[in-house]
This record gives sequence, structure tokens and C-alpha cells, in this order.
Amino acid sequence: MNTEEEQSSSFLTRYVNGSYILQSNARIFGAAEGTVLDSPVPEYISTAHSRQRGTAVVSDSRGELHMVVYSPFNDASGSNYALFTTLPLETAVSVTLDGHRNDFLTEYTAEYGYYDLFLIHPEGNIFYSVSEESDLDTNIINGTYSDSSLGEAVREALDSETLSFGDFKPYAPSGGEPAAFIAQPIMADGEVQMVLALQLALDRVNEIMQERSGMGETGESYLVGPDKLMRSDSFLDPVNRTVSASFARPTQGSVDTEASRSALQGVTDSKVITDYNGNRVLSSYGDVSVYDTTWALISEIDEAEVNQPLILLTGLIVISAAVLTVIAIAASVLFARSISQPILQLVAGAGNLAVGDISMSDLNQKKFGKIRKRSDELGVIGRSFADLAEYQQEKTEIASEIAANNLQVEAKISSTKDVLGQAFATMLESLNGVLLQVNETVEQVNVGADQVSQASQELSQGATEQASSLEEISSSVTEISGQSKQNAESSGEALSLAREASENADKGSQQMEQLNQVMERINASSDEINKVVKVIDDIAFQINLLALNANVEAARAGKYGRGFAVVADEVRNLANRSAEAVQETTQMVGDTVSNIKAGTGAAESTAAQLSSIVESTGKVAGLLNEIAAASQEQSLAIEQINEGLSQIDEATQSNTASAEESAAASEELAGQSQELRGLVSRFRLARQRAQQAMLPALGESSEEGYDEGYEDY
Repeated sequence: MNTEEEQSSSFLTRYVNGSYILQSNARIFGAAEGTVLDSPVPEYISTAHSRQRGTAVVSDSRGELHMVVYSPFNDASGSNYALFTTLPLETAVSVTLDGHRNDFLTEYTAEYGYYDLFLIHPEGNIFYSVSEESDLDTNIINGTYSDSSLGEAVREALDSETLSFGDFKPYAPSGGEPAAFIAQPIMADGEVQMVLALQLALDRVNEIMQERSGMGETGESYLVGPDKLMRSDSFLDPVNRTVSASFARPTQGSVDTEASRSALQGVTDSKVITDYNGNRVLSSYGDVSVYDTTWALISEIDEAEVNQPLILLTGLIVISAAVLTVIAIAASVLFARSISQPILQLVAGAGNLAVGDISMSDLNQKKFGKIRKRSDELGVIGRSFADLAEYQQEKTEIASEIAANNLQVEAKISSTKDVLGQAFATMLESLNGVLLQVNETVEQVNVGADQVSQASQELSQGATEQASSLEEISSSVTEISGQSKQNAESSGEALSLAREASENADKGSQQMEQLNQVMERINASSDEINKVVKVIDDIAFQINLLALNANVEAARAGKYGRGFAVVADEVRNLANRSAEAVQETTQMVGDTVSNIKAGTGAAESTAAQLSSIVESTGKVAGLLNEIAAASQEQSLAIEQINEGLSQIDEATQSNTASAEESAAASEELAGQSQELRGLVSRFRLARQRAQQAMLPALGESSEEGYDEGYEDY
């Protein structure tokens, strides 16, 4: 293989008066300098002269595929030139890494155990093959080998633009041996640029399927295709039931057993059946999806060795299939990246935008800048993508300002179709209006809460004073009630005493009557005593006279009359003493009579007084009776008043508690109102909307004060 420098070439064209003229030798056309290219010229030449850069895969004059890189440029005279560099497509895609003997694709094929690797043009030309068999440089779509598995896989890959699989069939370029293929289309700009195909190596399949661990002496695992032919070599029948032998001699090499039929129908089971050799075996079978093809995976062992594990083989098969799939996908992705770096850069940027990374940290800005400068479709996409990123950044800044409570930010609407910009503008307008109304409401609630709180506090204070006054009144009423009860009791006792005094006065009056009568009788007796005293006085006078006569007679009688004179003296002394006694008695009787008269007058006066007392006592008793009844009624009324005051006191206490709770609730409401006003004040609202919303509530005269206070918001 020639070096890249030997195979690559460059040529220059010039566009003059509607013609394209070679300005240097062009190996790809086999033409020399000065040749006018035949019309119509290849599309990539007219594209380059329309001031666009790009790459293309084209055929040269011998039908070989080349990769062309083109770019327009003008010289100092302003002439329209275009520069082209060509390289055989095989050389362009089969890069040899530094320090390696073979190209990357050859080493990849050997590393992962593939039989061959093909690069195929979308038109079907196989322009690269690691093994370089007879299929190289043929058309696999409509050429000699178009009916092979490779042809089927390539056509399906081109039609579906997805990974496709061609099942085992005899493949002439590989000596007629059965071969299976995987084909993966390489996409760019939504079109298939080439197809990567891999020819599977049967040795790797047999290496997996003929794993003997746990299979004992009679166990084996094998694969059967939809045609009942082998897809891996049999361990127990290496003559007729290898892949090669079964395709060469289908009658002897087919496997038409219960296990193969059931597995190909999608049934998975384990049972004892008769195998293709006629032996009784424990067969575990199931279907294996190899892309869009179904194979039967069968593991069998004689009944004598039925307990040998089969799980490892199944796991190895699944893992191997997965590894093969991953390898094929990885190779396809790696190859696609080497061709479509601009698209991958845009995809990375789109991925960043999809997860909200507006800065697009994963995007290589230098490469992205180059994409934006391109004049082809990728350049248009790059510039549109940059505009999208700028649009996202602008809307992110608006959202950040809103998140920072700044509602003064202006939401620009890019066009009539800018739904997000219109949504931001509507949201800002709604938020400004709502928060302004909330702010006004908060002010009103705050004023009302203050008024309610003040009124509640005054009510609470008044209720407290009223409760205190009621307690004093209740205490006074209780004391009055006690005094009233005591007065009622005292009135009862006074009534009782008055009644007793009245009775005593009656008795005293009666006794005074009796005393008067006695005094009258005593007065009458005093007259009789006076008469008696006068008689006694007269007797004493007569006796005194008699004594005097006796003395005279005794004197006359001499000594004989001495004894009689003594007696007469004694009688005279007695008469004198009687006279004195009579005088004293008379005086005493007079005094007694005088006293009796005075006592009679006093008794009469006392009787009159007693009569008056009896009459007054009766009246007092009546009044006391009325007072006692009134005191009883007053006591009952005071008890009712006391009960009413107790109820009023309870109601006042309840009103006091309610007033205190109302005051506390008002204070809490005022605090919450202040807190809500603080929350609203975090937002910087649109000034014009704030004035329009607040001035009707504040009045025209407060506009200036509002402007000053608005700065706080």
C-alpha cells in the first residue's frame, strides 16, 4: 500500500465565463492544467465555487472511490478559484496509528476476532476489506455476490438505516464456507455516508458453544438456525453436524427434533426428549434473538449426567453476544465520530441545553466557533444553535432576576411566535399587579389590625375595670345582703321584744289600775286614820288632863297620894308621849296622805303613760312587723341581685378573656401583616404599575409622598 503522501493529490480550478478550467494537473480526472471540465461538472466543484467548504466521496476516472476536501478562495485580483485535495477513500478511513504496523481497522478485526471487516459505499461498492478476498472492489448490492448474506445485510442496513444481520449462508469469496455478517450504516447529515460490515468468525462461536465446563462426557450445546441447520459445530457429531457439513449435506446435517422445533417457535423449556442421534437426553432449549433472526439454543446431556450445570454456557453465550454487540456499536460510533465531529459538537451543546447547562460547559467553544464560520448547512445550524443559546441565556437572565425578586426587569419578545417571551411578559405583569394589590391589602390589614388591637386592648382594660368594679359591688351587695339578713333577724327580735314590751305594758297598765284603786283605798283609809289620830289626840289630851287632875288630887292627898302622883306622872308622861306620837303620826299620816295623793297622781300619770306606751308599742310592733317583712323581701331581692351580679361578673370575665384573646390575635395579625409586608417588600415592582395601582387608593394629593415611600419597596 502506498503512503498517504503518494496517494493524495491537490488541484486548482477557476470559474471563467460559465466554464470551470483546471489551473493544475488533476489526477482524479486524468486531465492536465488548462483543461475545461465537461458539463455538467461534479456537484462538489460547483459547490466550492459557490463559496462553500466541505467534503465529498466521489469516483475517479477509473471508478475508484476518493474523499475530496474542497474550499473556495480568491487571489489578489478577485478571481473565483477553488482548491481541492483528494485521497483514496480506503486510505482516508484506514488510518495507521503511530508505532503500529497495520492500520486501525485491521488491528481492530484481529483484536476482537472477526473474520473480515468491510467498508462499503452507499451505492454498494466494497472499497475496503481487511482480508482482501474476491469481494473487494465489487458491488455487493447488484454485483456478483448480491444474493449472499452480506448483500442482504447491506441492503437492509441501507433501507432501515439501522444495524442489520445476515444469517449464515455459504459465501463464495470465503471458499464457499457458511458466513454471517453484521452491517451498520454510518450516518451524517441524515444520510448514509458508508456501511461498516463485519464477517463473524465461526471459530469464536464454536469456542463459546463448545465450552466443556460442566458438560460432562455426553453434554453439548449448539445453535440451530431457522432452516434447522447448524449454527455452531456439534461436539458429539463432528462429521455431519458441523456448520460447514450441515450446509453441505442438509439431509444428514439438519437437526429436526422436538427441542429445535419448540425453541424456534419461541418456547423455552427443559424436558427429556430424543436427540438427533436417537438418544434419550435432558434437553434445555430456548430461542436466541440474534438481531432480527431467531436461533435455537439447545443444551443436551444424557439422562445419566442430567445433574450437570447448564447455566454457565447460557451465560457465556449471552455475554458473548452482548460483547459482540457492544464491540460493533463501539466501532460504529468511533468511526462515525471521525467523520461527523461538527454534529457531535452540536449534539453536546444540545445535551447541555437539554439539562439546563446554558453555559454549555461540554461544548468545545473553539470548534464551535469554527462551525459557526462555515458557509454550508452545518454553519447555518451552528449559527442557529448559537442564536438558540443566546435566546436561552437571555431568558435565563430574566428568570434569574425574577428569582432575585426583581420584577422591574423587562421581558423582551423576539417575535410574534416567541411564546416563552410572551409568557415571561405576562407573568411579570401578573406578578406586579398581584403583589401591588397584596401590598395595598397588607397596609389596610395592618391599619385595621392596629385599630382592632387598640380597641381590643381598651375593651380588655374596660372589661378588667368593670370586673373589678363588679367584684367591689358584688362584695358590697354581699355585705348589704348579710346586713339585710341581720336587720331582718334584728327586726324579728325587736318585733318579739316590742310584742313582749306591749304585753308587759298592758300588764303594767292593769297593775297601775290596780295600784290606783289601792291608792284610792289608801287615800280613803288615810282619812279614817286622821280621824283615829284625832281621837287618839283627844284621848291623849283627856289623859293629860286626867293626869293633871290626878297630880292635883295626889297633891291634895299628900303622902297617900304620892304613888298615885307617880302613876299620874307616868300617865301624863305617857299622855305627853302619846300626844307627841300622835303629832308625829299625824304628821306622818299627813305626809303619807300627801305622798299618797302625789303617788296617786303619779300612778294616774304613769297609767296614762303606760296606756300611751301600750298604744305606741302596738304601733312599733306593727312597724317592726312591716320592717321585718320588708327586710325579708329586701334580703331576697339582694340575693337575686347578687346572683345577677355573679352572672354579670362571669360574663365580664369571659368578655375580658375574649378581649384579651382578641387583642392577642390582633397583635399576631399585625405581626403577620408586618411579616407579609416584609416579604412583599423583597420584590422590586415595576414603578409605573406601582403608581397606577397605588394612587387611586392613596388619593391624588399623596402622589408625591408615595413616590418617596415607594423607594422602600
